[in-house]
Amino acid sequence: MVQRAADAARGVLYGVINAILAIPALFGYAAVIFSDGAYVDVAAPLAKAVVLSAAVHQCVFSWRSTLPFAIGQVQDAGLIFLSKMATDVARSIDGTAHDVAATALCGLGLSTALLGLVLVGVGRARMTWLVSYLPLPVLGGYLAFIGLFCIEAGLSLCIGVPLNGPRDWPQLYSPPWRLVLAAPGLLGGILLSRVAKHDKNGTKLPLTMVAMPLAFYLIVYTTGYSLKDARTDGWLFANDSSTDVADLRDVVALYDLDRVSWHALPQLFPIWCSMVVVVGFSSCLDVAAIEVDLGKPLDMDAELTTVGVSNTVAGMLGGFTGSYIFSQTIFTCRAGCRSRIAGLVVVVCEVIAGATKLDLLGALPLFFFAATLAFVGVDLMDEWLLQSRHKWSTRSEYASVWITLGAIQALGLVRGLVTGCAACAFTTVAAQIEADAPQRVIRSSLGAPRAPRDARKLRVLRSRLIVLELRGRIWWGTAASLLARIKKALRRADDDDETSSLFEASQDHASRVVVLDCRLVDGLDASACRACFRPLASMAQAKGFGVALAGLGVKNDALLRIHGVYEAGGSSVRTFQSMDEAVRWAEGRQLQAPTPEHPRRRVLIDDDGDQPRRFLLPQRAASMPGGRGNGAAARALSFDDPRSPRGLSTGLPLSRAAARYLARVVLESSDLETTEAALRDAGVKEVRLKAGEAAFELGEEGASFFCVVTGALSLRQITNDLETGAFQERDGVGLVVNAGAFAGYVDFLLKRPRRFTARAGNEAAATCAVFDAASLAALPPTTLASLQRVLLRAAAAELANTSR
Repeated sequence: MVQRAADAARGVLYGVINAILAIPALFGYAAVIFSDGAYVDVAAPLAKAVVLSAAVHQCVFSWRSTLPFAIGQVQDAGLIFLSKMATDVARSIDGTAHDVAATALCGLGLSTALLGLVLVGVGRARMTWLVSYLPLPVLGGYLAFIGLFCIEAGLSLCIGVPLNGPRDWPQLYSPPWRLVLAAPGLLGGILLSRVAKHDKNGTKLPLTMVAMPLAFYLIVYTTGYSLKDARTDGWLFANDSSTDVADLRDVVALYDLDRVSWHALPQLFPIWCSMVVVVGFSSCLDVAAIEVDLGKPLDMDAELTTVGVSNTVAGMLGGFTGSYIFSQTIFTCRAGCRSRIAGLVVVVCEVIAGATKLDLLGALPLFFFAATLAFVGVDLMDEWLLQSRHKWSTRSEYASVWITLGAIQALGLVRGLVTGCAACAFTTVAAQIEADAPQRVIRSSLGAPRAPRDARKLRVLRSRLIVLELRGRIWWGTAASLLARIKKALRRADDDDETSSLFEASQDHASRVVVLDCRLVDGLDASACRACFRPLASMAQAKGFGVALAGLGVKNDALLRIHGVYEAGGSSVRTFQSMDEAVRWAEGRQLQAPTPEHPRRRVLIDDDGDQPRRFLLPQRAASMPGGRGNGAAARALSFDDPRSPRGLSTGLPLSRAAARYLARVVLESSDLETTEAALRDAGVKEVRLKAGEAAFELGEEGASFFCVVTGALSLRQITNDLETGAFQERDGVGLVVNAGAFAGYVDFLLKRPRRFTARAGNEAAATCAVFDAASLAALPPTTLASLQRVLLRAAAAELANTSR
């Protein structure tokens, strides 16, 4: 019993607080909706109509919502649409203020009711996902415009002159005394916004709102400034006669169907369509925000149905659009109020304010209403224009918010929203083009190994084998960029002449081959065939380089044939079912090509998974990052002078402890003593590295591989610039190889130079066993088989880790 009484008291308390927060804002909303001068004579009953409409919304939310603490009011998301409708009606009717008001109320009520029916239908059909088709940047720009509009409406209340965009802003200081009237409203809004951000328990904001008019009357009382003078000077509502105070009968009198000009209503339909999308999306965002704050799932479709029912009922009674008020709902929830009494108290307070002759509009200073509007405006603009700048995936997406805001200001509401959607579509297409950009990868053909001479030639020509992995759908938006990237890769030949270009006369284009990996391509369109593949084929035929298409698929292959791609390319363009066949053909084409006249340049390609990179090794290893001037790493390769693999002559004989570790842990031998003896007799070396010392470096011959016995090796990957060829060690560690794992065995097996640097960890030394060709040849067959099995398992694990 005591707990129920406490809950009821808490509900009454927070109901009163919510009413204090809501009612002044509703009077401000009324000023926004009916901002046209045609409504001046009926401003008081129209303001009461907005308050009573909010009471209707709160009744429905307290009745239907699954959240007992829900606060639902006339919402800011639909204000601009309602204002636009009311203004259009006023400008299309030549009649009295009551005629204009009757037509506007009829049009706004019907629009609200139809909006509610659409939302109910969407919720019942569980189709809330349809609302998500409005881009969030467009909604953000629209809400920022609402914020700016609210600030302008509040300042208009203060100075008594309508402000409808930047062209009217000079009226704020002409004459200068208007600044004195407007400043308290704007500063008061900023004050309320700052107080709200630091109001942890939700009591400071209502106290501040109560304190503002009290401070005004305190100043008036202490300075001897009369209320009549305050009204004359513009601090209070100008008229104080009893006719300017409305009650329920005055509100009902506005709803006169005989005064409605029905011909003025059809023009509201385009605005209504935009309002449906924006209000529906905003309502879904409110529900989603409440869901996140509560930490439990809500039925989005059911809550949107509640919003629809509320708007339907309010519209049929001549009301205005509304939805959940996120801030007040969360405020009531965090206060521990779980009773529907809070919502019912809000209803009672709003009925008293709207149905009686309680003259809040005439009793409170105008800057107070301006401050409540500026509070909403400052919060919206700060949230969507400033605080949200770090919440977008790209700068262009954030720019769409500003584009939408500027377009609404310059072109009007509907055209501005369409422009914002177009801007979002453009940024999406641009992002999709960037996402579909080809990735350069490294591929070598499988099967029988090449002869040593051929292998050395292919290694030197590796930079001329351009393998691009394509993915997604290749369409007219990506075709031009794909062709441009292929041309760019072809221009950057591995020549001494850095200015050489594909389009200059050259005799070694035959050694260049482009392999396009199309296995991840979803499809092509005719524009891509004409804008990318056919020009590429014609260029290949004219310049003499090769083009291989791998895994294209039957349908895409047929489309290329229809558009004459293979005919234009002749023998320079081939298509293959597998990637290995394509690379094998490309390598064969390179082997048949004349040897380039630049044998002193050597090419390495770093494949770090996603962004393979080319490295042009300089003549002196001292210029390499971390290099120690190792001459073996800097000597040039020659096709006619085979080079013997360089062993690690500085290695020590394998210790007994290291041999025991290899036999027991790495090779998992059942005969430890025999395996230990075999490893030591075969000449396996042991290298002891100090902290930070290199086991091997970029560019050295892969003449051996390492097995970590103690400590760890850090593999430092290399970055380079495709344009300049400059390279350096990447910050941080690419991969850590711990005890029992291998490093450098891929380069050893493929007989290629090192593609990375391996160093002992910076905090501890490391001991490694070193295997080279001689030691492997001296191992007994059983031990060699065990080692090969371990290496195969390590290679399979590495492949699984790097496969996409």
